[in-house]
Amino acid sequence: MEDGRLNDITEEQIAILTHTEYKAVGKRYCGGGTDMEALVDVGLMKSLGRMAFVPDEYFTITEKGRQLLFVIEFGKVMERKTRKN
Repeated sequence: MEDGRLNDITEEQIAILTHTEYKAVGKRYCGGGTDMEALVDVGLMKSLGRMAFVPDEYFTITEKGRQLLFVIEFGKVMERKTRKN
């Protein structure tokens, strides 16, 4: 995903956002990688730094990331409704 190109978001990146928003304790995601770097670059996630007891960096979802998840989820709901008709 290039900087600013949200249309290029992958299923793996959506899974990171979803996990962070709905399942991660304190909405903190531990660990980085290329998918996380891409999410941070476009402002969907931000770094929280490192914790004393874990060597990996922690991240959290931004308001922009939450808004994107809402759009994705709303699109899925509308798609299901359209298929039923």
